[in-house]
Amino acid sequence: MKAGHSLPLLSAWVLAVVLLAGLIYWGVGPEGTAPSKSQPPAAQSKGKTGKTAEPQKKASADPPVTLPLARSTPAGEATIPSPARRPQPPPETAAHEEASPPPPRPAPQEEKEQVVSLHDHSGVLTKPPLPQPPPPPISPYLAKIAIVIDDFGLDLEVAKKFLKIPLPLTFSILPHQKYSREIAELAYSHHHEVILHLPMQPQGYPMKNPGKGALLTSMSHELLKKAISSALEVSPHFTGVNNHMGSRFTEDRHGMHVFLRELKEKGLYFLDSSTSPRSVGLALAEELQVPTAKRDIFLDHVPTEDFVRSQIATLIRKARTEGKAVAIGHPYDVTLKVLTQEANRFRDEGVAVLSAGELITRNGSTARVR
Repeated sequence: MKAGHSLPLLSAWVLAVVLLAGLIYWGVGPEGTAPSKSQPPAAQSKGKTGKTAEPQKKASADPPVTLPLARSTPAGEATIPSPARRPQPPPETAAHEEASPPPPRPAPQEEKEQVVSLHDHSGVLTKPPLPQPPPPPISPYLAKIAIVIDDFGLDLEVAKKFLKIPLPLTFSILPHQKYSREIAELAYSHHHEVILHLPMQPQGYPMKNPGKGALLTSMSHELLKKAISSALEVSPHFTGVNNHMGSRFTEDRHGMHVFLRELKEKGLYFLDSSTSPRSVGLALAEELQVPTAKRDIFLDHVPTEDFVRSQIATLIRKARTEGKAVAIGHPYDVTLKVLTQEANRFRDEGVAVLSAGELITRNGSTARVR
């Protein structure tokens, strides 16, 4: 009788254990967790009803659920099962979860570019190259010229015409002429450089007359200084001096020494018109540290258009060869016409046109250019 009573009780315990295991297996725990989305609808409904039907083929691939063994009890006592563990997810799901860690947060683009720049092709960390200094600016003009127009002071209207030429011409003005002061002021007001065209004794004097206020080899030291000061008083805008005629005086070392000492005291430069191949002007000016240069080309000593045009071409070639060149012209109609027509040629051929003072001071001198 006692064994007959124990059998129904044991069956009830076994049924309870199986039912509890099924509920845990199908994801319906005591907290009321919703069924797993990975299970088919049929399995979910069976889990809800508590039936122990066989799992479908897909479920059969999962490992079998091992129920915990009941603790051994004496005969006639019911076996109380141990609390069941929650089953592990299927191997495919676990493997997928282990193989797919959360993706790292993408680095900003600047960081990626920095990492690339610090590694070479072998992956070795290297220092980034130092930035290279920018190349020095290249001057568009490698050749420089100055064009001086002599003998202004006699004709105001001619001077006005030369002011219309679109070039920075240097106006060289004779002293003691009718329009000397007026032309000097007019040229200066139009932003042209103004220099003194100082008469000096030529070869063949007195048959060749250099004009009023000329420096002569026969003059004393005091007379020379007085003549120079008188000529410079014509305009306060003079920045330099070049000689009018002077093929004899520029050969005289004594007279040129007095003259150049006066220029140095006044901060003026000397442009040797180079009327004599034996002139001591350039060498003596350099010796006395007076800013200086010499004329390279006369534009119009043959006053024809073709000749003036060919002299301009020669001037450009010389400037390209030597870096700079100085031309002297005169207020002739032919010179005015050709310079007006050829004004753009210098720019087109990459030659800079400067005033005489700029050309000399850019060559390392200290003459004032106002």
